Amino acid sequence: MKDVIVIIAVTAVIVFGFFIMKRLDAFLEANEEATKKEYKNTPDVQFLDTDDYEKVISDIEKFKTTHEDIKLIIYDGKNDDLTDMIKLYNHTGM
Repeated sequence: MKDVIVIIAVTAVIVFGFFIMKRLDAFLEANEEATKKEYKNTPDVQFLDTDDYEKVISDIEKFKTTHEDIKLIIYDGKNDDLTDMIKLYNHTGM
């Protein structure tokens, strides 16, 4: 009798787990699609080769044509200056 109860309990847990995992799979798939759409429009951070300035200008022009709605800030200097510039940008809403 105990074996039958254990078999029924294990079967119930397996069936319940199957339905829960099916719902979880559907949720994760929808979440993955939404994440792909969100990150599709965000550009990658690019480090330019500063030894060849003509290539840098060419890369910037390519970036501007493919990402028209993004503001481009070009920076060359110390990290402290960069953080100050970002703070100023966030406060002024440029």
